[in-house]
Amino acid sequence: MAFFLCILYFLLCSSRAFQPIIWFLPLLSMLILQRSCIFGLYSAFLIGAGYDFLHAVPMGLFAMTFLLSTIALYRYREYFFADQPLSLALFSSLYTLVFTLIFPLVQFMLSGMKAPQSKDFLAHLISQPCIHGAYSYFCVFFPMAFCQEQWKRCFRFFLQYKWR
Repeated sequence: MAFFLCILYFLLCSSRAFQPIIWFLPLLSMLILQRSCIFGLYSAFLIGAGYDFLHAVPMGLFAMTFLLSTIALYRYREYFFADQPLSLALFSSLYTLVFTLIFPLVQFMLSGMKAPQSKDFLAHLISQPCIHGAYSYFCVFFPMAFCQEQWKRCFRFFLQYKWR
């Protein structure tokens, strides 16, 4: 419980130097891990364009960062197995790490904004992958596994029920 409160406090009190949590990152991670490269790139572009529309940033900033991060990480997806419970969380954390490294470069190229201060960038480089990994594991993987198990139970119940 304290862990979730710390995450909520961090999200509510984060400064402008910190990027917002990427809510669709576990979905994008699942698409990259399970689909083809072209489908992953289209998904990354659409999610990035959605973030561009929702945030007051130069158009194309998030879309370009998502595309470059997907291109950089697609070849490493073979090291993450779909049947392992931690694969989604670890891949989301790795994706956030690469995203955090690429974001200031793309921001500088597109808008000419200066790079963030080193201690803010270092804190962001450490905290955001941990937060996204925990979010992917606790808020996406556990509910999906729970629903899958409940669906199996329900299906078994209907198969075992003797219909008259």
